[in-house]
Amino acid sequence: MKQQTNKGQIFARICSVTGQGMWDGWVFGDGEFYAIDEMSAQKVATDMGYRDLQDAYDNDAAYWTDWAEDSEENAQYIEIGGILYDYAGEDAPPEIYGTEYKPIK
Repeated sequence: MKQQTNKGQIFARICSVTGQGMWDGWVFGDGEFYAIDEMSAQKVATDMGYRDLQDAYDNDAAYWTDWAEDSEENAQYIEIGGILYDYAGEDAPPEIYGTEYKPIK
C-alpha cells in the first residue's frame, strides 16, 4: 500500500533485510527487526537462530501485522528522491525535531 504526502511517500516501518519502506509485514521480537515479505522473514528468522519462519512464529518471536489502518499515526519514515528520512509528520513542531525530516543514518 502506498501512502503519499505532497513531499514524498511515507512508510510505517523499514524492512531490515531489503531496506524498503513497508505498511505491512513481519515483526520480530519487540520490533527489533522487520521483514517486508516471506523471503525476508525467513532470512531474519534463521539469522536469529530459528529453523525457519514457522519456528520463529511458533515460539512467539515473529508475527505479521498491518500498520495502514491508522496511517497518520503510524507513519515513521518518508522517502524523498529515493532517500529515506525519519518522518515527523506535517504538523511536527520544530522544537521537537529541529526540522521536519532527519536522514536515517
